[in-house]
Amino acid sequence: MKKILIPLSFMVLGHIANAQEWYDFFQEGRDKNFLSINQSFLSDSTQHTRGKSKEYLKWTRSVANELDQNGNIVSKEQQFERLRHIHKEKRAAILAPDWRPFLQNRLSPKIKDIPRNKGLARLNRIYVSPQDERTLYAATGLAGLWQSRDQGNSWKDLTSSKVPVTGVWAVAEHPEKSKIILLGDNYTMYRSGNFGRTWKKVTDTTSLVRDIYFDHRDPDRVYAASENGVYRSEDTGKTWEKLLVIKANAMRMHPTDPKTIYVTEIVDHEVKIWVTTNGGESFDSYSLPEYEGRKVGRTRLEVTKAAPGNVYLVTNNMESFGFGALYISKNKGKHWEFISKEVDGGPYSVETPNVLGYAPKGDQEGGQLNWCFAFAVSQADPNEMYVAGVSMWKSSDGGKSWQNHSSWYPNRENLDRHIHADIHDIYAQGDHVFVAHDGGISFSNDRSNTFTDRTAGINALEILGFDINFHVPGQMVNASMHVGSMFYETGAGGWFSMGGADDNYCGFGINDSKHFIHGANYVYNKAAWESGIENIENITTLPPKEPNGVLGVHTENHQLLFQGLVKYNGTVDNNGSTLYRSTDFGETWQLVLKDSLHSDDGRGHNARAYASKSKVVSCWNNTDHLYYKNGGRIYESLDMGLSWEIIHDFNTSKNERWLNSRVYKSRVLDIAVDPANDNVLYVTMRNMFNSKTIMRSTDGGRSWSDFSQGIPQETGRVNSIVIQRGTHGGMYVGTYRGVYYRNADIETWVPYHKGLPVCDVVKVAIDYKNGQLMIGTFGRGIWMADLYEKSAPDIRITHNGTIVTQGKTLKLVDYSVMSFVPKKYEWRITGNETLISNEQHPEIVLHDLGEYTVSLRVWDENNRPWAKTLKNTIHVQPSN
Repeated sequence: MKKILIPLSFMVLGHIANAQEWYDFFQEGRDKNFLSINQSFLSDSTQHTRGKSKEYLKWTRSVANELDQNGNIVSKEQQFERLRHIHKEKRAAILAPDWRPFLQNRLSPKIKDIPRNKGLARLNRIYVSPQDERTLYAATGLAGLWQSRDQGNSWKDLTSSKVPVTGVWAVAEHPEKSKIILLGDNYTMYRSGNFGRTWKKVTDTTSLVRDIYFDHRDPDRVYAASENGVYRSEDTGKTWEKLLVIKANAMRMHPTDPKTIYVTEIVDHEVKIWVTTNGGESFDSYSLPEYEGRKVGRTRLEVTKAAPGNVYLVTNNMESFGFGALYISKNKGKHWEFISKEVDGGPYSVETPNVLGYAPKGDQEGGQLNWCFAFAVSQADPNEMYVAGVSMWKSSDGGKSWQNHSSWYPNRENLDRHIHADIHDIYAQGDHVFVAHDGGISFSNDRSNTFTDRTAGINALEILGFDINFHVPGQMVNASMHVGSMFYETGAGGWFSMGGADDNYCGFGINDSKHFIHGANYVYNKAAWESGIENIENITTLPPKEPNGVLGVHTENHQLLFQGLVKYNGTVDNNGSTLYRSTDFGETWQLVLKDSLHSDDGRGHNARAYASKSKVVSCWNNTDHLYYKNGGRIYESLDMGLSWEIIHDFNTSKNERWLNSRVYKSRVLDIAVDPANDNVLYVTMRNMFNSKTIMRSTDGGRSWSDFSQGIPQETGRVNSIVIQRGTHGGMYVGTYRGVYYRNADIETWVPYHKGLPVCDVVKVAIDYKNGQLMIGTFGRGIWMADLYEKSAPDIRITHNGTIVTQGKTLKLVDYSVMSFVPKKYEWRITGNETLISNEQHPEIVLHDLGEYTVSLRVWDENNRPWAKTLKNTIHVQPSN
């Protein structure tokens, strides 16, 4: 029979006229200009619905990396070519650092009151091998494809640096030859014929691939559904032909008749069901029962071996932002009927719950519409169904009634049933239920009555903030999307969860105390422990506002901290930003700056992941001298951060729509000051205008020149920069697609990411004790590699203040960079009395009034001394 090709719906590329149309436009791709869509969003007075604005801002964060100089969104084809360019660059790079992942990515069993079912990875799909149910595939949001041979107890990365795969949406294994695996990602489809050891791109489509199915009777035949159409292969996925030109939303294959395939498409918020009964030679189109209130954003399809003649379909509703309805067809998709109620969307109640929402009883509107949506029918019992958005709901009577089986908010009573919020996929086979969500994988062997975590081993943390302890590099802290703030210490058996979600800042100081700064639950900002790490506690010392800052630590006074916050009022609005200063390592804070400009532009949900973070850096030579980056503004302080003055503003444009864009205002991402010269500054930026991504100033931030030579346009934004102490200008940057290195002897940046997967490097940090570069990535967890060169000794002293009250303690901390373990320390405090200490971090009581100088000498393994004397004098004053 002749194949029927159905043309794609015409895409409108016009200007957005009505403010409330922004959501439809960015969802459907009907306007490819970000500035037009953003202007509509900013002028919409009704956008406060929880979920809509949040979803839009997640989208904003992603498209911010794919804009041209006019604000047009770069096509999928161009995005994919950029990705391929970086992958080729990695493989051809001359420098070959020994990149290796940090493999401890589970929660510590030592921590008290922490849910046992909270994983540390975001999954799009869980796939069970058709030959061996102990073999699982985890399709992650940004970390490629992973495989387990023992039902999720251990995992292997199948894609890693082999192909430029980021997020995986679909996976299928050959029903008879398990060595053949197909995966679909954001851009295309890949095939492996050797168990995932190597991969090859096999289609010309450049679109998100949603579903892949092998014909279980004739496994050489394969079907795939993408946002560019439905495809078929007759040679196990090596070559493909397009069967249907639609933007597919979901696809399923009949359990016993593989020539019957169901595909859904959404057109003007209505569902079209495309059905072929002859293996794709022709397709028929069917519709759902008419109902005036239906407005569909997404669909989920399902079939079951327990009732092979049935097709099940669920929708969400864009008016209520929650559950739409459940439909069933018993004649291969020709006719459909409502299950339990003939209402699509609300009103909701305990009897007719919103199974996609936040409310535990389902009696409220809301949800996350196009972010999280999963549906499954048990392969053993057609009356056993699962629908999930924020929480997972179960029906045992074919969808007539529903019960919440996994409260998304953990407590002491529900630890065995708690599943991380935001569920993306469910697989149910008899007693076994697998759930893929924003925290990883949860597994039940008792039909979803209890769950255990099966995520450990998948390195897929979406890190937004990261730091290591300078003195104890085995201690790390990260602030991550979905799973909040976490602390790690060698020997703890995993991470200590500090709570929260979508946290974006964290940092150790440079003293040797047992505490750090972080943000969790938008309330806590500090953690401390005195009697063992098991007793770590969250503390609140700052106003509970939305964080928007990297922790600023003074280079000489280890008690002096700076933290930027957003004046967040709980809605999509905020009122600028603020900067706080602490002189007692975060015990108390003083407001030192209010800024009308905020990198989140005053009209965004928050600044967690979507905008650049404010940051204070202090100079190494004149320690009264500090710089502050907020949005695109650069400030200067000459009095240790008590007062500030704007010295440069990168946010200049003749285009008013750019000026109103949060993306534009947040294009300056990081700042660093040269340890050798206080007037030499570097900032990193988004590559928004095919422009410079690293800028350098030699006059204290008054003027700037391009310093991005060697950074390819394809790498996108440059997120983070670190200057290596004890080198001739050695520095590293973390970009949207990898790591680059440069020093004063190299006139251009060179790739430093050979062997590293294509990933978004959010933070670069140096472990001087072990000579390692540490990176925190958004989606690939933590990685490490040896530094390009060792640091020469750089002796530095920090203290707890230049003014000490008589009889009080002067706390000195060695902040030196040394490639050796000192054989001996000698501290000398000289004034009206002379005090000497041989400790690494001495605490000395000063009894006599007057002025003191502090000096430090250390001896290396060859008995060669290295010395430093503080330029600032310590003043001992009377207690009154």
